[in-house]
Amino acid sequence: MAPRWETIKAAYERKAKALLKDDGALRKMVQGARAWLEKQKKIPLIQGTVEEMIGVIDLLTAYADGKYRQVPKRMLVAMVIGILYVVSPVNLIPDWIPVIGWLDDIAIFAIIMDMGVSAELKKFRAWEKTQEDSCS
Repeated sequence: MAPRWETIKAAYERKAKALLKDDGALRKMVQGARAWLEKQKKIPLIQGTVEEMIGVIDLLTAYADGKYRQVPKRMLVAMVIGILYVVSPVNLIPDWIPVIGWLDDIAIFAIIMDMGVSAELKKFRAWEKTQEDSCS
């Protein structure tokens, strides 16, 4: 299992770095991911996790739009890997298996959040709040 995960991880990392070099491609990826995740919000078991994923997508969208760039590159890579993994049909546990298919997605996303993405998301939400306040 470890060699397969390392291969998958390396592929996602390459894809994430390529997306982060192209704001248009990143924007397109997050728009597709947002649309897919909005449909998944209806599943009670994963609703909270999906909300966090959408928060990460909000951050990545602001990054792609050039509005918010105060994120370390390694955190951006981790965020993109997490979103790519979740929306990809190629996972360690296939998503078409009811409930169980989401377990690996949730686990991978939880690991990424624990790596510091959660703190970056809080900073982004605080920044968003200042933007809303200044527009009021």
